[in-house]
Amino acid sequence: MSGDRPQALTRGDPNIWERIAAKVANYEVDVLVHLGGQVYGSEVFQRAWVLFQRHEQTGFSTTSQKEIEEVSKEQLRDVYRSVWNMPRTRKVLASVSNIMMLSDEDIY
Repeated sequence: MSGDRPQALTRGDPNIWERIAAKVANYEVDVLVHLGGQVYGSEVFQRAWVLFQRHEQTGFSTTSQKEIEEVSKEQLRDVYRSVWNMPRTRKVLASVSNIMMLSDEDIY
């Protein structure tokens, strides 16, 4: 498994998680190896960075640095939550062992 980007799927595109879920349901998969590209956080990271820079320029006069960091961390966590909580993805992740290798997108 590599390059999972559910937000990029359009109607009619094959969803790899449907195929994997079917194989898991038939006990054809024991271990799923993730070869990077499971979570694309670059857009959220860039938004968080802009938010941080904006407040840094004003000396954090309206919001503290800690608050900005917390908001940013939560936004980055939400990327993982949204991708890994897709129904079939969640079912597969909970049903088999997973070995994950990170790529630059996973930890952008």
